[in-house]
Amino acid sequence: MSSFVSDALDEIRRKVQASDADLREARDRRDAVLEVANTFEGVLRTFASGSIAHRTALAPANDADCGLVLDRRMHPELGPDGDGVGSADVVESIRAHLRDGLKEAYPSATYRVTKRAIYVSFGDDGPTVDLVVALNRKDAPGLWIPHTEGDDWDASDPEEHTELCDTASAAVSGSTFRRTVRLAKAWNNQFVTKLCSFNLEALALASIVGKTGVEGALIDLLKYAEIDLKDRLTPDPAGVSDPIKLPTGLTREQASERLGRAGKHLEAARGADDDQTAADEMKKVFDDYATEIDKVRLDRQLSGTAKFKKAPVYAAPILATKQPRSWGDDAGRRYLP
Repeated sequence: MSSFVSDALDEIRRKVQASDADLREARDRRDAVLEVANTFEGVLRTFASGSIAHRTALAPANDADCGLVLDRRMHPELGPDGDGVGSADVVESIRAHLRDGLKEAYPSATYRVTKRAIYVSFGDDGPTVDLVVALNRKDAPGLWIPHTEGDDWDASDPEEHTELCDTASAAVSGSTFRRTVRLAKAWNNQFVTKLCSFNLEALALASIVGKTGVEGALIDLLKYAEIDLKDRLTPDPAGVSDPIKLPTGLTREQASERLGRAGKHLEAARGADDDQTAADEMKKVFDDYATEIDKVRLDRQLSGTAKFKKAPVYAAPILATKQPRSWGDDAGRRYLP
């Protein structure tokens, strides 16, 4: 029999996971961008990255990340390992290339250079695409990716991040890793000042090990993150870029306390003797999903699988027992003490 916590987490996960239709549309738009990007002169390869590629996206799956890697033999001037030429001009050239190549299929699309990528919006409320222009690093792992605001390049490894997520997912049973990350993101999204989603993925990569279910994996993630963030910023799991920054207004101590509190309440829910107590504890973690938690409690009650709080057992009072009269004592009668 599954536990209340497991059932409630499944219900929350179903609520937040992206639909197949949304994911398909996001991938189609990403692949269309990559197909045109691959025709730019001197492209070595393209890749998919981010939550869509990692299969940890939440509804409505409204952004897809990807990238292209330029061939150094065709672009020897670019980057720290070349002649030191910055990222701004080549990113702008690829932006214009995408605009020309996609105008027939997506006439309403717009193309904007951001700090790290080319942001493609398709003129509707559907998924957008971020394309990163990258270079292989010469004597080090990972890629050089743009810092267009400074006309420079920074080290990162989005390809390795995807590989690490795939490996982690294969190492645990079922879809435990990806489902746990989605639930952690759903919890995180309840706050105004959030940890970045990749920070949660990095913490999950460090904490979810072995054949464990989603219930245990989420508790492990929250407890590990509490301890780790108390001591340091989360390291890049690929070991290439700087540690992951926290958002402005959120300190390590605050983030650690927030994660620890969630872990304690979820652990209390798992250890509860009845569904009502478990539900009350879970709402302290997933307050935005109280409706889903109560639905599971009612469904379990109707199906006969619910656990109820045991009624207290009261002992019958011990009444004083009157003893036979003893005419020889002072009081004329004797009672049990």
